[in-house]
Amino acid sequence: MNIAYDPASHEYRIDGVLVPHVTAILRDLLPGWDASEYHLALGRCCHARYAMLARGEEFEDDPMFDGYVEAWRVWRAANKVEFSYIEQVVGSERYQYGGTLDFLATVGGRLVVGDYKATITPATEWQLAAYALALEECEAIKINTGLAVELRPGREARQVWYELRRAKQEWMALLTTWRIRRKCGIKEG
Repeated sequence: MNIAYDPASHEYRIDGVLVPHVTAILRDLLPGWDASEYHLALGRCCHARYAMLARGEEFEDDPMFDGYVEAWRVWRAANKVEFSYIEQVVGSERYQYGGTLDFLATVGGRLVVGDYKATITPATEWQLAAYALALEECEAIKINTGLAVELRPGREARQVWYELRRAKQEWMALLTTWRIRRKCGIKEG
C-alpha cells in the first residue's frame, strides 16, 4: 500500500485514490466538533513545534507559543515519553481512509497512539481508534491504548487514557454511517 498526504490540499491518497481523512469523517458526523479557523491555525503551529521538540530539533520560537512549548516539555519530562512515530501518515487500504497521528510512543511504560489537543472531546477516542486500526494494518503494530494530551499555557497537561477495543468497533460504525450517508447523497451534518 502506498499512502500519500498533500498538506496544501489536506488530501490523502491510497495507491493514487483519494480517500477521506479521519477528522473530516468525524467533522461530517459530529456537528460542532470542528474548530474555528483561528484555533485550527493555532493547532497547526503548536503541533509543528511539538513534532520538532519530539525529534530533538532546535528552533527559535515565537514568544506567543512559549507557554505551549513549556507545557509540552513539562508533560514529556513528567511521563518519560519515548517516541516511535511523530506526525505519521497512516491509512487503511481495507477501509479506505487516511489520517496523520500525532505520535506513537511509550508513555509511562505503555505503548500508546496519541494526540495533542487544546480541548479533549468525546470524538478524540474515535480519532485515536481510527489511527490504531490503520497502524495495525499498515505497520502491523497492535495498539489498544490511546492517549489524549491536553496542553495549555500555564496549566499542567491533562491526560485522558483510552482502552481502544470498543472504540475501534465504534469507529467502524461511524465510518459505515459516513459511507451510507454519502451513498444517499447526504454530504454534511
